[in-house]
Amino acid sequence: MRYDDDTKRWWIALSDGRRINARIIVSGMGSLNIPSIPDIEGLEEFEDPVMHSAEWQKDVTIHEQNIAVIGTDACAIQIVPNIQQSVKSLTLYQRTPPWVIPKPDVKISEKGQNWLSKHMRVQKLIRALIFLRAELSVLLLSNAKLMKRAESRTRKFIASCIPDLELREKLTPTYTMGCKRILLSNSYYPA
Repeated sequence: MRYDDDTKRWWIALSDGRRINARIIVSGMGSLNIPSIPDIEGLEEFEDPVMHSAEWQKDVTIHEQNIAVIGTDACAIQIVPNIQQSVKSLTLYQRTPPWVIPKPDVKISEKGQNWLSKHMRVQKLIRALIFLRAELSVLLLSNAKLMKRAESRTRKFIASCIPDLELREKLTPTYTMGCKRILLSNSYYPA
């Protein structure tokens, strides 16, 4: 790819020899798509399926199986709630628990969806407000007082989802919120 200042366009040479131009480029190669397999003693001799979230094997049946998930970062936060009900048992291995805050999802009725589909300006306004909320949340990272308040609310969220004190302690971070990526989920802690 080459950007042309005069035309304000990207000129792209494709692998099949074609050349195209574009005003906007969206990179979809992903920075986290290359699996990092931990060096676990005995992994080579393990006879059952082993997969990385970046290379999910759809042909592997996990229903009613004993499953181990290694890691508690973004992929695990998505995978665990989605498989937990269908597996025989699920064991989660973590080094450090992440801060997982409630995801501000709102259920929109079919009637509401139909109304929104006819009112594009309202859709755009709602999307702008969601974007603004996400951007303003970055202010938390630069304000210790706000961050402590967010930690306190998240601890209450964890307590409301996990009644078992021992499990709650294992899943509650001991480091300041913001030192690692903050994750969003309403289903991880209940799972």
